[in-house]
Amino acid sequence: MIKLLKVLTLLLTLLCCHGKAHSQVIKNLGLTVNYNYGVKNAGIGLRYYVALTEKLSLVPQVRYQPAFNTIHEAYAGLMLHYSIYENNSLGIYALAGGEVNYWFNYSPTINPKAKEINVLPELGGGIQIPFNKFIIFTELKYNPIWNEALSELGIRLTPNGRRKNKQLKCPKFF
Repeated sequence: MIKLLKVLTLLLTLLCCHGKAHSQVIKNLGLTVNYNYGVKNAGIGLRYYVALTEKLSLVPQVRYQPAFNTIHEAYAGLMLHYSIYENNSLGIYALAGGEVNYWFNYSPTINPKAKEINVLPELGGGIQIPFNKFIIFTELKYNPIWNEALSELGIRLTPNGRRKNKQLKCPKFF
């Protein structure tokens, strides 16, 4: 499983470094703190945003719940964010995706679905508030397999500012 997490982390790193120097592709990095309400775990995360369209973004992410928690675990996943509403001071989006979970201190539980390595779907939504070179966001996610909710609070670093680079329209002269 450690090898799988290393491979997923490498893929996330490569995705972060990949891309054309193209003004229409918006990419930015996010840092998070999170809390799992079901197991009362706290953790940290890293994510990378790639805007696919004006409303749809691909968001690979990793999360780590350190050993001071009851359950020591790591996640690597891929989410899709769909913008429901956005203006200059607020954005609301839906999200869906999946994650691979590795449970470091695994021991059998009363839940027969719980394994050392788990593939988990997640659904949820988020709110973002833009500032000059960053965006503060919060998300609420739900994992239907474990019947658990997770909230995240984070910051997205946007080196070119939040404004999206829309294609320039040339004026018509004739």
